[in-house]
Amino acid sequence: MRKLYVLVFILFISACCYSQPFGNEWINYTQQYYKFPVRHTGLYRIDSAALAASGIPVSSINPKNIQVFGRGEEQYIHIQGESDCVFNNGDYIEFYAQHNDGYLDSLVYLYKSAGHPNPYYSLFNDTAFYFLNWNTSTNN
Repeated sequence: MRKLYVLVFILFISACCYSQPFGNEWINYTQQYYKFPVRHTGLYRIDSAALAASGIPVSSINPKNIQVFGRGEEQYIHIQGESDCVFNNGDYIEFYAQHNDGYLDSLVYLYKSAGHPNPYYSLFNDTAFYFLNWNTSTNN
């Protein structure tokens, strides 16, 4: 009987371990993402020339289908020139991005706010990475 209790306990613990999210739920593995660094907090603008230079086929993308992800969440973006559903020369994407300020480092410490020496500076890297992608859905 004792072995049965131990087995049930181990199964319960293993089930709890698999129920934790990893923070990468936003990733759709069937889509291609373009990664770019953000070293300073502020407003960023990516124009069609920069996207074309990166190898993105801007002429075949509907601007309403573009998404930008950062810190595991979709970011609010403004796309100039999206009303004609074509990403032309002179069109651009604007969004607010934050550098890596140690928000994720706080998870390393037992007491998040008390243990972190400086919550506004990362101990490991000051560069955050944001990701741009597009799909065929206008419900972005």
